[in-house]
Amino acid sequence: MYDKKHQIFISSTFTDLVNAREEAIKVILNLYQIPIGMEMFSADNDEQWSTIKSTIDSSDYYLLILGHRYGSVTSDGISYTEKEFDYAKSIGVPVISFVKNRDSATKPHERDNDSKLQKALDKFLKKVTKDSMCDFWGTENELGQKIAIALPKIFYKTPRVGWVKSNLSTSIETAEELTKLVQENRELRESLEKYKALIQNDIPSLEVKINNDVPVLLKHEEIINRKYRNIDFDDIPAHLLKYIVKENVDNFNNKLIRNQ
Repeated sequence: MYDKKHQIFISSTFTDLVNAREEAIKVILNLYQIPIGMEMFSADNDEQWSTIKSTIDSSDYYLLILGHRYGSVTSDGISYTEKEFDYAKSIGVPVISFVKNRDSATKPHERDNDSKLQKALDKFLKKVTKDSMCDFWGTENELGQKIAIALPKIFYKTPRVGWVKSNLSTSIETAEELTKLVQENRELRESLEKYKALIQNDIPSLEVKINNDVPVLLKHEEIINRKYRNIDFDDIPAHLLKYIVKENVDNFNNKLIRNQ
């Protein structure tokens, strides 16, 4: 994890979540990863949105911190935070979201007074909880703990390219290839063992009865290490024909051919 660095785009409203963002940045840096965010973009123009998109494009993961404000609205009629969220989802960047408890105490500047913004936030919240890996937090300290736990999990479950030093890239690729080969080798061995078990269970058994005596059954393990050849019914001595019928010989030959 420490040889590969992941760029993590932090998305949130700004003035109400300053401390939360600082906590997220601190945790990401402590995990030896790269935090990045564009929270200072409040004006709506094509150049700034182009910069935001290119930054998300180059990021490995998208981390959303959602409080009680919808945030600055773009000309598209949605907030920058929601627009960033939608864009990250659309290009396949893994998204992990942290939503502040809805019953948490807030200061006046931490909530929207406009009813339209409140309704937009409620709609966005439903989207976030439905369409991304999501957890809830109450304090900044709790948020930091949850991020510290969640990030290594998403690194493992959804691996990304990340950033590596040029002198490490070859060795990392080699290690990943070796890991893949070991996994394939293990799967092949397991398949072989299952195949052997199936063969053993389907090896023809012979029941020998002489003069109507107690039949003698040759077990699978007694047969598996022996080599058998097909029996030609016409080669069976005449004095033995009263003990065996052609159907028995055909069944034996058919099973023997199937297991060769």
